[in-house]
Amino acid sequence: MNSSAIGHFENLLQQVNLIKNKYDDLAEYTGENFNVFKILNIYSDELSHSAFIANLLNAKGQHGQKDTFLKLFIEEIKETYLDNTNLALKNDNHAHTLKSFDTENSYAIIEKHIGKVDYDNNEGGRIDIVINNFKYNIFIENKIWARDQYLQIKRYSEFDKHAPIIYLTLDGKEPEKQSKCELANLKDFVCFSYEKNIIRWLQKCIKEVANKPIIRETLNQYLQLLKQLTNQSANSKMGQEITNQILKNQENFNAFQAILVTQDLVFQEILKKDFIEDIINVIASESSLDVNVDEGLYRGAVYQGISLSNDYLLSKNLYLRIDYQSGSFKNALFGFAYKDKTINNYDDYSDLKGKFESFFGPTSSNENFATYIINSKWTRTLENLGNWNTLSELRFGNSKEIIYDDVGIIISKMLEIVQD
Repeated sequence: MNSSAIGHFENLLQQVNLIKNKYDDLAEYTGENFNVFKILNIYSDELSHSAFIANLLNAKGQHGQKDTFLKLFIEEIKETYLDNTNLALKNDNHAHTLKSFDTENSYAIIEKHIGKVDYDNNEGGRIDIVINNFKYNIFIENKIWARDQYLQIKRYSEFDKHAPIIYLTLDGKEPEKQSKCELANLKDFVCFSYEKNIIRWLQKCIKEVANKPIIRETLNQYLQLLKQLTNQSANSKMGQEITNQILKNQENFNAFQAILVTQDLVFQEILKKDFIEDIINVIASESSLDVNVDEGLYRGAVYQGISLSNDYLLSKNLYLRIDYQSGSFKNALFGFAYKDKTINNYDDYSDLKGKFESFFGPTSSNENFATYIINSKWTRTLENLGNWNTLSELRFGNSKEIIYDDVGIIISKMLEIVQD
């Protein structure tokens, strides 16, 4: 890269940094970064979204607003139908249900079991949200990232032909053909979007509880979360400004390409230096352990991680293992793995498992591990190492010290357990 190209590269970074600082200041001023839903990691968890929406739609919900929110939701359904066509001409059953639905004496539940799945007879399954008033149903199938199941909408329709089916996605797309079969939008089901319908409904709900600050601000926080999910937040506006800057001229675009080429190298450099060398290798050296890092770890591959061993551990057909059971550094696991899994004997390691469990909590075993723990408070700091915010904290923040302390406790305790 010549000096002119480096100059354009540095100029682009400066311009992007100015844009980012502007939006960071705005987020700090508005408090947008503090979002309890995001902190609790339900950003794209469909079940959590379903639980929250169902509680709002429940006339007996903890919000205490009776059927206020449900009435607004049903109005949103009607408006969606009537925006496109005459509801009565499309589905008399659904029209009658919506018109006659007794909201005051209704309730909402999630994961409603409607029988064992039977593809031959179009039966069974679990409906994400069911609103029931002891006479009529309204079904909501909530899809954020998950794909449709085979005959899913068809099975729900067969279960109750009078029940309007709300097919809820981020952008209002239709169900897949293998799910809906011959069923049609605005006749047998209606497509709803978080982007438009849920956000519009929440805005109406917020107006209704303007004098109830706790409920109002909770709904506002959820609204902001959905705006982020549907690219309508301040972050999306920042992204558009940065995009405009990149596409401003050829030189900026070339500089952006140079950044893309090096992003994997930056990713791997932080992992190798700040995680492996400064944390794992240092702790291993203090404990006289040898370290072996799977090459796939740097790509965030499944079942990739770190093995730590010494002669004593290997003599017991064991080594310490930290790895990731899902891609992109998800589902961090640690435990005692078998060196040679063909000669393991559960009875020989039952005492080890008991000692391990007494300190770390409930554990598991399988053909690869004498004992291990996953998705616990002990693995929390090892999760999401491939996230750029996490990498930034690892290199420039204080997370390195936190991870070092946590991993140090884990390894020292495991060595203590195995030598007892």
